[in-house]
Amino acid sequence: MVSGFPKATTIGGQVGMTFDGDGDGLTYPWDDRRDWPRMPKRDFTVSVWFAIPSTKGAQGVMGCIFEPKEGLTGWRFLTRGGRAEFTLANSGKGEATVTHDRLLSADKVHRLDASYDGQRVRFFVDGALAGEKEAPFGDIVYNGRAGICFGDWWEGPRSFRFKGFLSQAALFDQALTPGEVDGALAEAPTQPMPIAEVGVPKFTIAPYFQYPTAHEATVMWETSTNAPTRIRFGESPSTAKEVLGEPSRIHRIALKGLKPSTTYFVQADSSQGDSKLKSEWASFRTGALPGTPVKFAIVGDTQDHPEINHRIAEGMFAARPDFAVIVGDLVGLGWKKEQYVNDFFGSMRPLLSHVPLLPVLGNHDRNARNYYDLFSMPEPKFCYRYQSGDVEIWSVDTDHDVEPGSPQYRWLEETLSRSKAKWKIVAHHYPPYSSDIDDYGDATAGPIEGGDLQARKFSALYDKYGVDLCFSGHIHSYERTYPMRGGKVVSQGKGTVYVVVGGGGGGLEQAAPTRADFTHTVRSGHHFGVVWADPHRLEFRAYDLESRLFDSFELEK
Repeated sequence: MVSGFPKATTIGGQVGMTFDGDGDGLTYPWDDRRDWPRMPKRDFTVSVWFAIPSTKGAQGVMGCIFEPKEGLTGWRFLTRGGRAEFTLANSGKGEATVTHDRLLSADKVHRLDASYDGQRVRFFVDGALAGEKEAPFGDIVYNGRAGICFGDWWEGPRSFRFKGFLSQAALFDQALTPGEVDGALAEAPTQPMPIAEVGVPKFTIAPYFQYPTAHEATVMWETSTNAPTRIRFGESPSTAKEVLGEPSRIHRIALKGLKPSTTYFVQADSSQGDSKLKSEWASFRTGALPGTPVKFAIVGDTQDHPEINHRIAEGMFAARPDFAVIVGDLVGLGWKKEQYVNDFFGSMRPLLSHVPLLPVLGNHDRNARNYYDLFSMPEPKFCYRYQSGDVEIWSVDTDHDVEPGSPQYRWLEETLSRSKAKWKIVAHHYPPYSSDIDDYGDATAGPIEGGDLQARKFSALYDKYGVDLCFSGHIHSYERTYPMRGGKVVSQGKGTVYVVVGGGGGGLEQAAPTRADFTHTVRSGHHFGVVWADPHRLEFRAYDLESRLFDSFELEK
C-alpha cells in the first residue's frame, strides 16, 4: 500500500525510492495466512541501504513492529538525531534496542544490518558491528496486522516519516556473523544524495472549499511537494481573475468580496517552470443572507470505507446542497494522513469539488494535526459556528471538556444567547440520545443509559435557548427522537429533535430490541440526510445508500 508519492530514484547506479518526509510511505500488508507465518522467528538478519539529507529529528526507516496491549512485538530500524538504532521486541517477553554511537553522514548512502539468533541482537552500520545486546526472547511473535513499513514509524498517535533514500531491503533466514556481514557488504555509492524533492508536483488532494459565508470562502488543495499557490476564480471561467498565495504543500487561499448566493468557479494552478499542474474547474455557492432558502446535506462516520463513502457522496451531491456537514469520524485513524488523502478526499468526489464542507471532530479523528492542517474554520477550530440564510449551525467537540463552566460550554452558551437565527442547529459527534444495543450499556441484559451522558450536558443549553435540531454520529445507525425538553418528550415546537446520522462508511450497528421512550424512528443501514430551510419551514429527509427516502419530518415557525 502506497501513501503519497515516493519516487523511483537512482544514486550511483543503485536503484531505490525517495521519500519526502511528509505524506510518503510504503507498506507491504501481508496476508495473515500466507505471509506472516513464514516470517523467520529466530535466526534472521534484516538489511537495508538508506541515505538522509538531514540528521535532525526522528525518522522511521523500515520495520514490522506492532504495539498490542501486551507490549511491542516485531523489529524496526530508525534514526534519532542522526544516530541509527535497531529495536527487537517480543510481545511482553522483552525489548532490546541497540544504538550506533556515531552520527551518520548526511547525504551519504549507509547500510544497516541487524541479526537475531534467539539469544542476542547484533546491529551493524556500514558493515561494522555497532553494538550488541542480550535478548533471550525466543521465537519472535509477529502480529498479522502489522505488515512491513518503509519510510514511516508510528509511536501512539505520532508518525515519524522518513525523508531520504531507501534501497535493497532484504530479510535472510539466518543470523549472519560479523564476518559474514562485512563480507556481504557491497561498495556503497559515494555520490551525494539529491536533496530536495525529486520529480514534479502532483495533486494529492484536488481543490475543495471551506466555510462559505455570504461574502467570503476558502479554497484548499494539496500537492506532493512544495509548489506555487495560485488560483483563477470568478463567476465564470472566462471572467476569472488570478490570485496568488505563498508556495506550500497544503495550499490555502481566502476569497473575499464575494456576492451572496452566487456560484463561483475556481481552478488551482501549482505549475512551476516547465511543469504544468492545473486542476479541473471546480465551483461552489456562497452563503445566503437571511430570508433566502438554504439546503445542506449531512452525514457522520465516513471513517475508512471509501467504497461506501463514494456512494454516500454521490447521493448527497445529487441533492445539490449548498454545503455539507460531517458530524465526526471523517477517517478511521486521524493521525494517518493517507486515510485523509485516499479514504476521505479520494472517495468524496464530485461532492467536494462543488460543495463546501463543514467538518466536526469525532473520536476517530483523534484531535490530530491532520484535521487542523486540512480544514480551515474559525479559531479555535474544534468548535465554531456558521450561518447561511436563516440557519445557524454550531460545531462542538464532545471529546473536549463539556462540563458547565468549561471554556467550550461558556462559548456555546454565549453564542446561543446572542443568536437571532430563525433555525438553531447544533452538530457534534456523541449522541445525547441513543437506543443503541450495546454502546451505552447492554440492552439485552438490562436498562441502558440511552445516550452519551457527557454530551447530554449540553441539552440544558438547547432547552434554554431554543435549539431546534441536534445532529450527531458515533452510533453507526439512524435514529430520530421526538422533540425533547428536560429529558422528556414534548409536543412539536416545544423541544429539540435529536437525530443520529452515523450512516457513513463505518461498520453498521443495531438498536436495542425494544423501543426507548424518546425514539420516534430508528433504522440500521448506511444513509445520509438533507435539510431544506426557509424563514418559516424546515424540512429534513433521510435517504439510504440507494438514495431511497426512508424518513422525513418538518418544523414550522
